Amino acid sequence: MDARLIAVVISYDEQFHQDVLFEEIGCQFIAFFQQNFKCPFTAGVSQSCRSLVKISHAYEQAVNAVSRQFIQGKGRVIFWSEQDVPRLTQYWYPVDEENLLLSAIRQGNGVDAEKTVQLMVGKLLSRQLPVQTVKFILSTLVHRIIVVLNDMRIDADGVQAFNQAEQDTIREWQQQLVELLWQACRKVRSIKESHNFELKDQLLSYIQEHYNDNNLSLQLFADRFGLSAGYITRFFKNQTGIPLMNYLDQVRLQQARQLLEETNLPAYEIVMRCGYLDETNFIRKFKRQHGLTPMQYRRSYHLDQTRSGQSDA
Repeated sequence: MDARLIAVVISYDEQFHQDVLFEEIGCQFIAFFQQNFKCPFTAGVSQSCRSLVKISHAYEQAVNAVSRQFIQGKGRVIFWSEQDVPRLTQYWYPVDEENLLLSAIRQGNGVDAEKTVQLMVGKLLSRQLPVQTVKFILSTLVHRIIVVLNDMRIDADGVQAFNQAEQDTIREWQQQLVELLWQACRKVRSIKESHNFELKDQLLSYIQEHYNDNNLSLQLFADRFGLSAGYITRFFKNQTGIPLMNYLDQVRLQQARQLLEETNLPAYEIVMRCGYLDETNFIRKFKRQHGLTPMQYRRSYHLDQTRSGQSDA
């Protein structure tokens, strides 16, 4: 017998209505425990029995009734009913909600994870399933959460311990699981952000080192980093606010400007050193950014330098 349970056998006159009588007695027990021990008390009531040999069966019914506090909540009188007997036809599993939840965890989305758990619990309660069926569904769900976390190399010890513990009500289960999911999602986001910073730095470094390679293309970047062209485009723009190939042009044009300022190299040589193949295309891009052709920019820059030197003298 569970040490937390109190078994009470009541003999009553059949002239009293059983449900009304036991409801009143159960409420008295609840009030007594609340007043004297400040703890919630749930009264489980079995069917009546006319033989002492059936008392053990009545006890099992009362225990099953108390177990329904997991769904109905503590501090109330709960009568045993046929609903407490599991039936194969009553089985149901929240497949869609599970998929949504696991997807939210993989994305590190704590908000969606919490909303999905709330939705799933609501559906479980609305189906009026036996307690043991509900607990089996919840345990299965948590096990699959653990598998996902392990696959992502996220510490799942807290969730594992939670799955092995006993929660008194489904709302307690929901609250504790949501807290654990938020912790897991924060870890997932942290790992993703760390990976994002690393990938961003790798891309920027690669561009600085290879901007003069006229074979650079979006597909080459994708192949080099093992990503799809679409993903690497979205990623780079999300991280920098600039499309990848536009940033490559900025770096090349910056290098071209520096060569125009610091050397006397002809335009075609600068075009080659900066990774362009077409001199006309290079001139068009340079003029669009600086308002001058490369040679006009060089003359303007040196003229400004000469005037500045004369002014200082």
